[in-house]
Order: sequence, then structure tokens, then C-alpha cells
Amino acid sequence: MSALKHIYVLSLFVLFSAAMQMACVALQKDGKNWFAEIAVDTDKIQEITRQILALYELYKTYDEKKEIQGLLAKMPKPKTQPSR
Repeated sequence: MSALKHIYVLSLFVLFSAAMQMACVALQKDGKNWFAEIAVDTDKIQEITRQILALYELYKTYDEKKEIQGLLAKMPKPKTQPSR
């Protein structure tokens, strides 16, 4: 397995582990045995969990129509050449 593919697989596993931790908390399930058996840095799992929760908080206040209109107004307009 290439080094890049190995890093990608490990990153997915850490993300999966963070999702599992959130599911265990939400469903009030004890996942201590499962987490004890995996070899993943718990600090990384906690950081990813915090980032996911922050994204959920952002979604609560995100108004797509308002945000997109502001972004479109800031975009440079294409310069068209006059047609002959």
C-alpha cells in the first residue's frame, strides 16, 4: 500500500471513530470496549468530534440564499467582448 493511500485509510478510520463516538453518546451506548481495542489517537478523535459539532452549529444559522447572494455580488464579472 502506498504511503498516501495508507494516510487516507487512517484518516477515514479516525473520522469513522469520531462518528462512532458521537453515535455512542447520542444513543447512550457504552463503546469503551470497542475504543479500547482500536489503535487510534483519542485526541484526534476528540478534535474531529469538536469540528463536526461546530459544523452542526454553523448549519443551524446558515442561510444559503443570503450567503450565496453576498458571495455572488463579490465575484468579478466576466469581461465580454462586443459581438461583431
